[in-house]
Amino acid sequence: MNDTEIIETPSRLKKLTLQGLSQLKRVWEKNSHGVLMFGNLQEIFVSECIHFTALVHSPSTISFYCLIKVSISNCPKLQYLFTSSVGKKLMNLEEITIQECESVKEIVSGESDEDKDEDEHKEGDDKFENEIIFEKLQILRLDSLPKFEGFYTGSSTLNLPSLKEVLFTECFNTKLFRLGDKVPTKLNVTKDGVKWKSDPYKFCDHATVLGGNLK
Repeated sequence: MNDTEIIETPSRLKKLTLQGLSQLKRVWEKNSHGVLMFGNLQEIFVSECIHFTALVHSPSTISFYCLIKVSISNCPKLQYLFTSSVGKKLMNLEEITIQECESVKEIVSGESDEDKDEDEHKEGDDKFENEIIFEKLQILRLDSLPKFEGFYTGSSTLNLPSLKEVLFTECFNTKLFRLGDKVPTKLNVTKDGVKWKSDPYKFCDHATVLGGNLK
């Protein structure tokens, strides 16, 4: 099997549930062979996988065309969901839920230098893009993440034009976004069951609101 071969087996899956798999570290490894096509996969649920560290690491060998919902819970070693290169391919993702994952630092992780070189070589013009767009992401639920640092801490700009609802529960850090990240002007933000009415953008570090600038 060469690097460009497509593995057809999972192409018909619409829902993937992984629970109590003690040896599982990632759904797809960086050094795996072939291009894994989850062409119809819409939902991924992972829970109680004690050594699970990331949903996807490899930047170029996986595709989730139709993925709508991701839910991860009770995975104590989870550090992030996917790399920025994979994030750029999640055009239809609408909902992210992360619960009781004590090691999570971010949702999207920046690539290492090795990963960047590999991805730029394979994707050509994508190396000139400096924006990660989650076009359809609407709901973000974060529950019991004591080490959480932000949605993404890399160098690219985040753009979430459809984000409608953010729910924090027992998260010490609520600074989701950074200077230059783009978020909608109207968001429903709830922290520990209380809606933030006076200043719903306290969770942004001077991000750029779509339609105006936060101060």
